[in-house]
Amino acid sequence: MRLGLVINPIAGMGGAIGLKGSDGLRSDVALAKGGRFVAEDRAQAALSNVEGISGNELITASGSMGEDLLRRLELVHKVVHHAKQPSTSYDTTAAVTRFLEEMVDLVIFCGGDGTAADVLAASPGKTVCLGIPAGVKMHSAVFANTPREAGALISRFIVGGMDVKEAEVMDIDEEAFRHGVLKAEIIGHLVIPDDSSLLQPPKGTIATSSDGEEKEELGEEFARTMKNDVLYVIGPGTTCAALAKAIGLDKTLLGVDLVKDGSLIDRDVDERVLLRMIEVEDKVEIIVTPIGRQGFIFGRGNQQISAEVLRRITPKNVIVYATPSKLRSLDHLRVDTGDASVDALFKGHIKVRTGFSRQRVIRVE
Repeated sequence: MRLGLVINPIAGMGGAIGLKGSDGLRSDVALAKGGRFVAEDRAQAALSNVEGISGNELITASGSMGEDLLRRLELVHKVVHHAKQPSTSYDTTAAVTRFLEEMVDLVIFCGGDGTAADVLAASPGKTVCLGIPAGVKMHSAVFANTPREAGALISRFIVGGMDVKEAEVMDIDEEAFRHGVLKAEIIGHLVIPDDSSLLQPPKGTIATSSDGEEKEELGEEFARTMKNDVLYVIGPGTTCAALAKAIGLDKTLLGVDLVKDGSLIDRDVDERVLLRMIEVEDKVEIIVTPIGRQGFIFGRGNQQISAEVLRRITPKNVIVYATPSKLRSLDHLRVDTGDASVDALFKGHIKVRTGFSRQRVIRVE
């Protein structure tokens, strides 16, 4: 089977430093702010979980867009696109265009929503594609849940006999996103392998007539249970914003904010600020809410709360809030920090606060 691999090398770099995306991001600027290259490692995690990958014909782009990884894995490959340095979105589209000319059976791309949009721009038509999740924002339905599950899905596709389906590619205005405004739209569809157990659904907003009331009740519960002398690290999302509103605070909608003794002490912080605050604060609790329909509590949209941060905070000090309406669309939660040892700390069952003095136990995979 002929497989095409393209990696967006800067995908995910903006997450830990609070930039909420990597579109248009210069890697040198991100590195100076404390960002890290994560996409190639996530692609490696996927390919390392593909059974019999060496028996397939691998086609890729030069350098950090695929060639470097395949060399490191000692996999025979052919480079069909030579990318500029640094590479751009044009190189992703150009590489996929060359894959289509080579009549690949599967286009494997590693990145986020912006990378999926670049793949779509090559007009792959009925050629099957699959995303390895590595970006900051992951609204599209064309990605596996995790890199390892991407590898499992590729393995199944190679064996043959898999159904395929069309799935939405969504993208957002990252500049608006960085200023707390979410403008998302469906820009097209890609054909992907059909296995709902290994694929993430598109991010969804759970809107019901009682949603506002449910969030208000969660806010009352947060206000009731707040403790003095505790630094609260409050994650992004409308649910978390409602918690802050209940105590009279206007938190950033899409950022990570710090609250202590009823006061907002910092807004839209990055990983470096979190690590510094954890060192000086005696008591720290992290407040998050699952992404609607996807169920991720870490690794999607809140990468500032990184694996390194979570390694220093015991799971008992992570508190999950979710409305009953949101939980009705989820039978489990997920963690994908990029560090398997940290993800494992959260496996099992946790209590989710769902209202005033109410909780629900739910599994974390």
